[in-house]
Amino acid sequence: MLLVASALPAAWADTGWVEIRVTDHRAGIGDFAAFWVQLARVSLHPRGQPRGQSWVPILQQAVGVDIVPLKDGRWSILGRKPVPATGYDAVKVRFGDVRGELQQGGLAEVVPQDATVRVDIAVEPETTRAILIDLYVEDLGDHKPGLYAVKVREIQASDAGPAQVR
Repeated sequence: MLLVASALPAAWADTGWVEIRVTDHRAGIGDFAAFWVQLARVSLHPRGQPRGQSWVPILQQAVGVDIVPLKDGRWSILGRKPVPATGYDAVKVRFGDVRGELQQGGLAEVVPQDATVRVDIAVEPETTRAILIDLYVEDLGDHKPGLYAVKVREIQASDAGPAQVR
């Protein structure tokens, strides 16, 4: 059963929700039948806080998804969490296991490249902000045949509507 934002307890009045979504940039993914990516951690940094501290964890447990079908505007939700309603100025993404199954068979060697991306995110009370992490796969074959990297291409925030308790 889902409850809409107006049903949230008064203690949640200064709380919003963040939903982590993943999509795939079309570059490089055509070589793969499947490309499994785990995001091990995703954290937000509150605006005005020292960079080395105060990170708010959103995903703390590895969540995996095949990103091959996630192109052309498609995305997958990896998690959502209540957070303090405030402004955030960066997103930190840490990868877990990554595995690429090539179209012609076999596994590719993949190097995950963690990232910290500056982005302006305002989380309002009793609303949900969607954080879209756009990944891309880069062919590093000119350095070593069969070598790929998975990177964060960009991160965008958008309004996902009223908060819902799940």
